[in-house]
Amino acid sequence: MSEESEFERKKAVALDVLAQTGIWKSNYLPPITRIFWALGVKIKPPHFVSAWENAVLFGGYFAVAWGSMMWLFLWSKQDAPFSVTFFSALLAGVLFGCGMAASVVYSAKKYNLPSWESL
Repeated sequence: MSEESEFERKKAVALDVLAQTGIWKSNYLPPITRIFWALGVKIKPPHFVSAWENAVLFGGYFAVAWGSMMWLFLWSKQDAPFSVTFFSALLAGVLFGCGMAASVVYSAKKYNLPSWESL
């Protein structure tokens, strides 16, 4: 079995398992995951990766999205220094990423989800 078809098989099984838990679909299949899949990037659903990976993924996209919106609607009009805007977005991303990672870890333990390797 090719690596791609093995990933797709595991992905389908993982989504079936997650759907049976009662976790909201928007929680186990967030937009960032669907975007990566649409671009052809093979990433596992959030409940099947480490807390560190979730923190980086969720925090990274949040920092960029939130920082961009804040710049567009607020900071650019205030002539805020780049260092302040950068570190504000970075801090927001770290806090959001850690919060989301903790939430996913808690949910995976609560529903006793299997590891990706065992799928």
